[in-house]
Amino acid sequence: NQRIQESTINLLDTSSTDDSTIDVYSYFSSSAKIAWNSAYELAKQDNAQLPHAGHLLRALLEDPDVKTLCLRLGIHYENLARQIPDYSKSTTFADTQELLAIPFEAFEEAHALHSKTISPLMLMCALASQLPTEHPIQKLLYRFDISRDSIEIVSQWIFNFDVLIDD
Repeated sequence: NQRIQESTINLLDTSSTDDSTIDVYSYFSSSAKIAWNSAYELAKQDNAQLPHAGHLLRALLEDPDVKTLCLRLGIHYENLARQIPDYSKSTTFADTQELLAIPFEAFEEAHALHSKTISPLMLMCALASQLPTEHPIQKLLYRFDISRDSIEIVSQWIFNFDVLIDD
């Protein structure tokens, strides 16, 4: 089973004087864990050992909140999913190192939004902000006018809407 292990994404707690770590994966919401693990399943289907940005984007597009994000931005998520580049013919951007910063960026996003968990929307925001501009996924997001700012705005709307429903 190639599902992510909790110990693989630890964040050094710089406020502590000892060598303690924060397990970022433990902050993932259940839906974020589903999306993250789904990216690993997609990689397995593509005969890759580890997922890359295309796998993560495909997995995130299956999440209901990410689908709502797309709809709020006037994008049909299936159109976006169909245009995710095929990495199997390219070694340039199939490097799984590109995903290493995503959980940490999503953790920072959760902190900035005063959220106790990392949601798929925060993973999407991290994906949009962490990839270099020349990356095919970044270019795809740009073509669809998806940016960190637009994701944050819609995420805040969804977050506030969910809070209203819970109250």
